[in-house]
Amino acid sequence: MKQFSRITSACFILALVLIMGVSTLQAEQADRQSIEIAPQPLASALQNFSEQSGLQLAYVSTLVEGIQSPGTEGAKAPTEALQAVLDGTGLHYRFINEQTAAIATLKEDKKKAGKSLE
Repeated sequence: MKQFSRITSACFILALVLIMGVSTLQAEQADRQSIEIAPQPLASALQNFSEQSGLQLAYVSTLVEGIQSPGTEGAKAPTEALQAVLDGTGLHYRFINEQTAAIATLKEDKKKAGKSLE
């Protein structure tokens, strides 16, 4: 009887893990959207990204001057598309709330992290 109980418990746990995995995969796929941004100056690419994704971006305008974005195309999660837009620029993003990503250099983020520790 104990063996039956262990097998039943193991099957139940396995079923929960599978259901959670499928739910996560479905959520990721539901977040995918077609974002089409041609290679262009980064300021324009970020504006286009914001319009197409519905996310807000925060950055200093002089930070993106003179930088070219490779763009992105196809169905991607907004975070994947933003990363593609920033690829090769020396910049990265981090979310500061659910709808807003801050664009910065790694050096700037390290400075801010150091100040917050002081």
